[in-house]
Amino acid sequence: MTGAGDLPRILIVEDDPFLLDQLRFALSGRFAVTGARDATEGRAHLAADSDVYLFDLRLPPSRTVDEGFGLLREVRKRDPDATVVVMSGRRTGGRRSRRSSLARSISSGSPWTPRSFS
Repeated sequence: MTGAGDLPRILIVEDDPFLLDQLRFALSGRFAVTGARDATEGRAHLAADSDVYLFDLRLPPSRTVDEGFGLLREVRKRDPDATVVVMSGRRTGGRRSRRSSLARSISSGSPWTPRSFS
């Protein structure tokens, strides 16, 4: 699936407005970027079937990792082979096994560089 101008589509769900803007800037031109500031807004965009998903784990409304993992589960139900990048600025400790059980997910700590996607 491709978006406008045959660019692959990426959905970024990140509650930090500065980081969301930086991600849009860094990835625009290479992707058709859709951004969301919380898990609820992110869920509303899942029907667009993006080519790549980039999620923060700790998202509003609860600000727990359950929000990010919930989005990840929903993407996996729709497309088990979807490319998903999960970001978290904090170590998730025991949750790491939960993350790795969602096969083919890429996990990247914050901060990251645009080169991470090359």
